[in-house]
Amino acid sequence: MDLLVSVLKPIKTEKKTVYEQIVHVIRSSILKGELKPGDKLPSERELSSILNVSRASVREAIRMLAAEGLVKVKHGQGIFINKQDNPDFIIHKLNKVSMDEKMVKEFFEVRVVLELQAVEWAIQRASDEELHNLKDLIHKARKKLNEKKGVLLTLAEHDNKFHEMLAEMTKNRVLVKSMHSLLDILSEVRLKCLKIEGRPVKSLDEHERIVNALLARDIKEAKKAMKEHIISVERDVLRYFYA
Repeated sequence: MDLLVSVLKPIKTEKKTVYEQIVHVIRSSILKGELKPGDKLPSERELSSILNVSRASVREAIRMLAAEGLVKVKHGQGIFINKQDNPDFIIHKLNKVSMDEKMVKEFFEVRVVLELQAVEWAIQRASDEELHNLKDLIHKARKKLNEKKGVLLTLAEHDNKFHEMLAEMTKNRVLVKSMHSLLDILSEVRLKCLKIEGRPVKSLDEHERIVNALLARDIKEAKKAMKEHIISVERDVLRYFYA
């Protein structure tokens, strides 16, 4: 534990969100060999104290690191550093790539294919309760919009959760895994997009349109709403950050 404490330093205020900085600190320590496969990280509470950040930020960072395959959360045991030969470690390498405009377009092309199939299977396979849970997620995110602190983090969490829940409703483990990987690779781009004025509300409105189509079990409308949502996000990303 003493070694881990010496490796993990308090987070400083930067342009990146707090949870992005936490991810960067732990990721860098893994690459440098300071944190090795099998090492157990401090608990969320302890990490919060060591890094001088909120537990919510630590929780989101751990979720992101787990999605990358860099750490594994074992319930009742703790958070452990994964072996770097884990197949998911490729996600980390992709995250280190500076994506140019062409690459962003290519990732969004793949995303359209996956998410349009996801809405079709979700309509065919998801229960009414699952679909209503997705609707509730949007309502909770809207309530958070008026809060002064942590809004961006909340919206980023909502965006991830919305698309992950939708993927899980397909009951297709390969699609779920693919969506987790794709969303994680695009996480930095998507976070930048949420910083665009008006984009968060726009995304929530688009999510709600998708859910309404899902609840109506209207495959054609759901696909149309999802495609327009992805194109809208891609257009804003390219316009504001790659023009």
